[in-house]
Amino acid sequence: MGKFSGILICSDFDGTLAHHGEIPAINFQKIKYFCDNGGNFSIITGRSGAYFDKFKGALCIDTYMGYTNGTVIRRFPSGETVICDYVRDDVFKGVISLCDKFDKIKNIDLYPDDEPICFEGSAAQIKKSLEGAQNIKIHKFLMRTLTQVTDEDVELIRAHMGAGCAVSRSWEFGIEFQNGNFHKGVAARRIAELLGAKTLITVGDYENDVPLLMAGDESYASQNALDSVKAVADYVLTRTSGEGAIAELIDILDNRL
Repeated sequence: MGKFSGILICSDFDGTLAHHGEIPAINFQKIKYFCDNGGNFSIITGRSGAYFDKFKGALCIDTYMGYTNGTVIRRFPSGETVICDYVRDDVFKGVISLCDKFDKIKNIDLYPDDEPICFEGSAAQIKKSLEGAQNIKIHKFLMRTLTQVTDEDVELIRAHMGAGCAVSRSWEFGIEFQNGNFHKGVAARRIAELLGAKTLITVGDYENDVPLLMAGDESYASQNALDSVKAVADYVLTRTSGEGAIAELIDILDNRL
């Protein structure tokens, strides 16, 4: 037992725990302190699991991680898979047909079990590549756009894809597609069950983190978060991701307990 026993922090990666792919040193220090004193720390991210191999030495934690927006849950650092959800055929076909209706597509990444696969070129070329890849089991699509994604773009795409597909912006030029019944919030609750956590604290910064924040018993947004995300969070941190937002959160918990 320790000061933070029963508490699980589930954090987004880009824009929350990390800044431009780099985790501030103060975050490493505070996470170690938090876990050494009974807490559990997890990352739930849009990235694939392979990306985090480089952090196995620096993140001295034994936990579960949620990858590709929670469609995959694996033990960290061992890599044992606990949950694995693949895009349904109707979602795959919906993205293929979207190539004929949405003229802002720059490229599309497919996320299988290992490294992402990128299809680029004209909309017709991307569509043809997707048609030839329907036998590949993937967890999500990431579409990069030629211009900034607007609210109208998201509404159009959601109407085209239907309720069975989760469509969310992950940054100004990125839209993600996955099965509608799997998202970061579902993954966070599942990880809390696996670890026997009594209190789930969630942290994020962008639209695809909203389900994560809503799943928490207590939720936080980094200072650099979108205003719409800050509005969902219970608390807004004073630090940005590059300044150590997660370290600030752990200090808040430390001073409270």
